[in-house]
Amino acid sequence: MKTPAATEITTSATHKRNCKPQLNMFDASARSAPIAPKRHSNAWLALYDMATHGPITHLDWIQSGRGWRLAAAIKECRYLNWVVLDEWVHLSGMPRSIKRYRLSDEFKVLALEVLA
Repeated sequence: MKTPAATEITTSATHKRNCKPQLNMFDASARSAPIAPKRHSNAWLALYDMATHGPITHLDWIQSGRGWRLAAAIKECRYLNWVVLDEWVHLSGMPRSIKRYRLSDEFKVLALEVLA
């Protein structure tokens, strides 16, 4: 039995027809519309807080009684195609810098419409 050489790669016509070119996930024009997270989930609460109160930090999240997993909620928002911007900030009294999260202006307006 003859085995194909390692350099021989064949692609069937069906494979070529069914495979679509991959889109660059960082290309803004290729992004699909954001999906609203499940109501009252941590991702929904994070979007709601950023849309209504502005930028939030981990300390704000804890002080509001929402738990300690803000980064996980932000990650879920990003999986749902929401553009969440972040920056490192140094708050007085804190030994290290922490992240502050906010929605971009266009997504802030969209979040107010979707979450209402």
